[in-house]
Amino acid sequence: MDYEIEQIVKIVLYKLGQLKQTNIISTLNYPVDLKKQLEDAFVIIEQEKVSACTLGTDIWIPELTCKQLMSIYQGIPSDHQSEIVVEALLKGYKVTVLSTSVELLQMASIKTPFTKRYFEALDLLEQSGLKIMKTVNTLEDAMKNVKKDAEITKQNDAVSGEKVVDLEQKVLTESQLIHYIQQHIEVVNIKPTTIITPSAQDFIRQNPIRLNRK
Repeated sequence: MDYEIEQIVKIVLYKLGQLKQTNIISTLNYPVDLKKQLEDAFVIIEQEKVSACTLGTDIWIPELTCKQLMSIYQGIPSDHQSEIVVEALLKGYKVTVLSTSVELLQMASIKTPFTKRYFEALDLLEQSGLKIMKTVNTLEDAMKNVKKDAEITKQNDAVSGEKVVDLEQKVLTESQLIHYIQQHIEVVNIKPTTIITPSAQDFIRQNPIRLNRK
């Protein structure tokens, strides 16, 4: 797809509501490849401050280290980016980051009582508005989203032979799904009232795991 056609497609998809605006903060240091992916997939609005962003649009951050994670969780920001995330979450914004840029998720196989605190912190942040994306959606993804969502809703209940787990918690997060994938879980039974975080919904679309409301 050449540049001019791509721009026309982006405008059309944006007007149809299939391509979203997203924010980046000019004072943060984004990797060149991430910034390029965001520019290809969204209508980018670059702002200097959180307060200048439109409420209801996501704010992307470059990374989330374990130190930043715990400082945000404790409400004592360790650096400029942590301050931005705390402010954004307190004001009701959605903060988005790639899963490959979340340091804790690169250590997902390490399960100890100590790391449990970090995963609990990550779960709380997800419930508060943090979205962890596996990939940056492309224009092609945007065009396929409606069809893909329809196909997902038509999936049948779990069949015999599949590995199933019952979720007891009230909220389903991406970090829980990552843990289930590592255990080769294929179907997660959830209650009708279970809340599914946005990043968990994205993870389900991109991985071989299904939900079954019971």
